[in-house]
Amino acid sequence: MNLLGAAIVEDLDREIAFAQRTSPFYSVVFSAFRDFFAGESNGAAEGGLSDILQLWKGKVVTAWFERPLLLSAALHRVALADPQGQLGRFYATCGGRYDAGDETAFREAILATITPARSAFTHFLTLQSLQTNEISRGLTWLIPSAAEWTHVRRPVVLVELGCSAGLNLMADSYGWSFQGQGWQWSQFGSLRLEATISADDQEGLSNAIAALPLMSSAIRRRIGCDLHVPDVSDGSARSMLEAMIWGDNEPRLARLRQGLAVLEAARTAGYLELHQGSALEVVPCIALELSRTLSKEHMVVFFNTVVTCYFDDDSYQTLKEHILAAALGPLRDHHVLWIEHEPVGSRNVSPAGARRNESVITVHRPTLGALTATVLGYTEMHPRTLHFEQLVGK
Repeated sequence: MNLLGAAIVEDLDREIAFAQRTSPFYSVVFSAFRDFFAGESNGAAEGGLSDILQLWKGKVVTAWFERPLLLSAALHRVALADPQGQLGRFYATCGGRYDAGDETAFREAILATITPARSAFTHFLTLQSLQTNEISRGLTWLIPSAAEWTHVRRPVVLVELGCSAGLNLMADSYGWSFQGQGWQWSQFGSLRLEATISADDQEGLSNAIAALPLMSSAIRRRIGCDLHVPDVSDGSARSMLEAMIWGDNEPRLARLRQGLAVLEAARTAGYLELHQGSALEVVPCIALELSRTLSKEHMVVFFNTVVTCYFDDDSYQTLKEHILAAALGPLRDHHVLWIEHEPVGSRNVSPAGARRNESVITVHRPTLGALTATVLGYTEMHPRTLHFEQLVGK
């Protein structure tokens, strides 16, 4: 096993540990991949392994879970393309079913899929990069922004860094059902999402939720950037986004498909401005363009969800410098904040109540010539329950 193969095995070991706590199905998937790359499965030295190692030779990876998740997405894509095939019968998203007694047959189906050279599996890996596409993550900018908006009451511009297809830019337009201790709030929409929300400042949370419809009506522009911006009107792009969903979570795939329908209508109507390029390149350009086109003071919200965890330290520092420069320079007459929703441990201070498999919501704001970061709260990677220790950063 060469150094690249060893690195992939190490990443898969970490993903297996995560899946053992969250998904028995994916514990088998990642274990099968691990054995494949470790040379412990029959046929592992055949063409498929050679294809992948050659493909990923020199590939820059900044998050340990990037390669495991791309591998699992490629496998899911094969299953979705043939729901009645040898893989599809185990995937809930294909109408199949997996039970503990199916492990041997499932592993055999996985290996039969990934071992051949120049397969549909390896073809997917040549075309795709990891994409963020969990609709519920939009909640992590929605509630903090509404809390902020209750204090400033200005028109709003959203700028998502790492927007993928733009699903989370439309979070305020989805149907939501929130509940907490002794209260419930609902908003009608063609896509219905549910969440349980708690906060140390219950009055502030109530005010933020009550302000959601008003803040939504105050949003003037929705801007996003990503290295790859999928065109959701294209069937292959939609298939790629669907493949990124874990195949034992059929409700999440159904939500994604509903969200893609909403998104396609919004993009056709011109509600979104999506730019292909690195945030490091696009942020200064967006700030300059906004300074020339916004006629009065706005609240400008930069946000990202599970994006900067892929940045190396130098790139992350550069992004911070660009956002600070935008806030102090071209956007100095506007109210600027930057909201991040990133995994626990990725350059953030974790709240005491956060668990290892959760994520942290942080707000950065310009203060005395620097960006000051404040942890607002925490949630799951696919938010269903959120707790806010505070709602407006100091």
